[in-house]
Amino acid sequence: MVDVMSRDGQSATSSSAEADLECGGAGHREPRDLSVLRPDMPPWHRAAGVSPPPPPPPIGICSGDGILSFALTSTSPGVHVKRTFRRADGSKLLCSTVFLDERSFAEWLDADDMRFSYALLFQQLRSSFRRLNEAGGRHEGR
Repeated sequence: MVDVMSRDGQSATSSSAEADLECGGAGHREPRDLSVLRPDMPPWHRAAGVSPPPPPPPIGICSGDGILSFALTSTSPGVHVKRTFRRADGSKLLCSTVFLDERSFAEWLDADDMRFSYALLFQQLRSSFRRLNEAGGRHEGR
């Protein structure tokens, strides 16, 4: 039994099923086990019971002074790149995007003015992206 406030403000007692219906719910049900629906497995792997190859480990690249850092992670659509710029006042500027190909990633890097101050870092980014992009080609949707 549950105490429920009626629309006129009066307190009433009802069963939990009545309370769910009065609140617009259809009753409580236990959550289903969705572990069989693994998004990291393409449908043909799920049907065959074959596990996909593990994705390559994420790559983190940071400038020597810690002002600029990048995190690259292989995902099924492409390579996720997270850029963090630490400002002098202590705040951080974050940029996060997914690149589907190396050409668009190179264009994005070339538009960044920090490439002049951190040339070695940007060179490492290009080679790291290439490695992740090649290794991630086995994922679904690529």
